[in-house]
Amino acid sequence: MIYQVQSSRRKSSGRHQDSRGSLEPATLTTQRKNSHLNVSDEGPRSSAAHKHAARSIQKPATKKRASRGSMQKCTKSVLSDKRFQIFGEMPPESSTFKGTVMKILWMGNNNLLCLAEEFYHKEKHQTTMPEDLPETFERFAEVIKQTLLSYQSQIDDYYNSCLKEFWDQLKSFEEELPYVSQLAVDGLLKEHEQKLSYATSNIEHSFNQQLEDWRSVKAERENELRPSLGHPDNLLQLEALCQRESKEQKDHVDAVHLHTRMLQDCAAECTQNFVLALAAFTEKLLLELDESITIDDIQAPKTETPKQKTSLLIPHKQAGLPLQTRGAEQLVERGRRVAVGNWKVHYLPYYLPCPGIFSKELLYLEEKPVQLFPQLFYQQPRVLAPKRQDVLTVTPWLAPIVWEGTFSPEILDSVYMPLNLTIGVTAFAIGKYTRFVGRFLESAEMHFMKGYRVNYYIFTDNPEMIPSVQLQPGRRFDVVHVKKYPSWQEISMRRMETINLHIAERSHQEVDYLFCLDIDMVFHNAWGAETLGDIVAAIHPGYFNVPRSQFPYERRSSSAAYIPEGEGDFYYGGAVFGGLVKKVYEFTRTCHMTILADKANGIMAAWQEESHLNRHFLSHKPSKVLSPEYIWDDRKPKPPEIYLIRFSTVDKNYQEVRN
Repeated sequence: MIYQVQSSRRKSSGRHQDSRGSLEPATLTTQRKNSHLNVSDEGPRSSAAHKHAARSIQKPATKKRASRGSMQKCTKSVLSDKRFQIFGEMPPESSTFKGTVMKILWMGNNNLLCLAEEFYHKEKHQTTMPEDLPETFERFAEVIKQTLLSYQSQIDDYYNSCLKEFWDQLKSFEEELPYVSQLAVDGLLKEHEQKLSYATSNIEHSFNQQLEDWRSVKAERENELRPSLGHPDNLLQLEALCQRESKEQKDHVDAVHLHTRMLQDCAAECTQNFVLALAAFTEKLLLELDESITIDDIQAPKTETPKQKTSLLIPHKQAGLPLQTRGAEQLVERGRRVAVGNWKVHYLPYYLPCPGIFSKELLYLEEKPVQLFPQLFYQQPRVLAPKRQDVLTVTPWLAPIVWEGTFSPEILDSVYMPLNLTIGVTAFAIGKYTRFVGRFLESAEMHFMKGYRVNYYIFTDNPEMIPSVQLQPGRRFDVVHVKKYPSWQEISMRRMETINLHIAERSHQEVDYLFCLDIDMVFHNAWGAETLGDIVAAIHPGYFNVPRSQFPYERRSSSAAYIPEGEGDFYYGGAVFGGLVKKVYEFTRTCHMTILADKANGIMAAWQEESHLNRHFLSHKPSKVLSPEYIWDDRKPKPPEIYLIRFSTVDKNYQEVRN
């Protein structure tokens, strides 16, 4: 009988192997327990009784398998039931605090639901139901839901409080950050002032010792002076004494000059060392600050919006005022965005040490009142018969393009002449470019703004090489000494900065309009009031008849001068731009800041300041555009669209003059 019971148990085990593996342990344990009770309690039985016992053993096992299968099916439905999946789909793997916690909550919810469902779907519980345990699975799932959501709320509160504290610390850091560079520069300046003081004190000490020696010699010479030296017999001795005195006086003068030169050289050397140290410090500071975390780099903490009283909201609504409360205003000024468009926006850090002149408020010349057109007799303009049909005469933003035949010089002069305007011209004659100054000024006196007051500002590193030119009455010529830089690219990049500083320091009080021209060019025909405008650009002669895909724009997105493919109006030349002096000041300041941004990132635009000029005029359209007549190249043949050439580049050996 024992053998028979064991055999039936093996058969039962075999049947259970056909069922699902996850239910095998529970089924085998139950059957083994029942078989053991049948043998020990009943003892040997008849075959009929044995068959009946075998059937009685197999029936519960079958029921168990059925209940287990239904429970597993129900478990799958619970895991897919959106009522119980309070945290949604399984979150992805994450190393962040929130991601880890959400994974724990999601897994805890699923595991608790599976265990609870298995417990509540048993036919008979092996233990007595505790009093505080819900009676049904649905009520238990609701308790789990409320508990886990409470945990999630506590976690969110803790995370938000940490984020708020970190955000406040970063805000305090940014509030103090603008003072860091000033304090550091003050410390650096103090250090170099101490070095200068120590070096000059050594020079002064050496000179004072020499003065003491001179006083001793003077005392000796005084002892040699006596009335008898005036006797004719002592004439030779007196002359020798006078010669020694003259020589000593000359030595004294030379020593004083040497002492002065030593002090000047010492000051110059200390100043150069300070500038080099300041440049190195600035570069290091920029690199460190660019790696610093700012408020913009972190998620803003969630704050509860304070509820307003109804008694306050009703008057606001009646007055048409917004009902929402304003957020906290930004305490620290953010960086200046220097390039705006539908592409990557370049950013100049607000902590970049820039000259204070950039924020200086300038007092310009008094604006001239608008003059009415005087009574003139001229040919009637015909709407259906324009004088120029072969070229574009107005831009898509309604700025005029100035060509010969599109304006009347007499009408324009009758308007602008009574305003008593002063027109400024800047040009750079660095190095070998001084050879072009004479021809530039002579041709300008013949053709540039005839009848108007003109101030020429020639920037040069070698003032003595600038020739003198006979000017017409009401015209002035000023030479401005500037530093020479080691490469022509650097000279070109510094052009915007130099013009901007000169406007701020001087020319904004001397001129109404300012044109910035290249010195290696010559005027061939009249350049008059038709070129005056708020901000004026000139179309480059090499690209006025080609598609924009061939324009030599800066195509690297890392540069602040970047212009993407498929964008751009014209390609403007950097040799000619101008306008109202205050507009030129704003334009050169913006271009200089974009150049600084590129320099901070170790980038030089493809065509230096000309690339930044084109980028600026893409987003800030010029109010007037000059045709290639005003910026021609003598090396190019004149096409039929160009009726006359007003201003053109001199043919020269670029490599030779730039060397």
